[in-house]
Amino acid sequence: MLGQFAAGEIDIPSGLGAVNVHWQSGGAPPPFGRPAGYENNLCRASAVEVPTQLILFGDGHSDVYGVWPQDRWWIWKEQGNNLTAGFNRVAQGDGGAVRHNRKSNYAFADGSARLLDAARIPCTADACWWSVKADPH
Repeated sequence: MLGQFAAGEIDIPSGLGAVNVHWQSGGAPPPFGRPAGYENNLCRASAVEVPTQLILFGDGHSDVYGVWPQDRWWIWKEQGNNLTAGFNRVAQGDGGAVRHNRKSNYAFADGSARLLDAARIPCTADACWWSVKADPH
């Protein structure tokens, strides 16, 4: 059927992932979030401070523990405090991060797209390409 997953398709570590790394309210907000009733951290385009350093989408599948089978199209931080620095998709074991010869595709808020080594995407106290704030943590 059109618009529905085929059997086993949701288990494939692929597809488009919307960034929701720092998903809790407060701190370094993600460029995408969930409405009231969930984390209530929706972002507006006017809040993006450095569009060339903000990842919006990438190769998805961050459900490394297999507990969110219907949310595998998000990219999120599975380990530690979601608001702190230190997100690394490769170290987390995120299958979508290594789809293309140990790299993955990412679309930025400025409209550009890049093939990147996910282990080298900044998420530090000085820069975080997963947050709408230029000084994120």
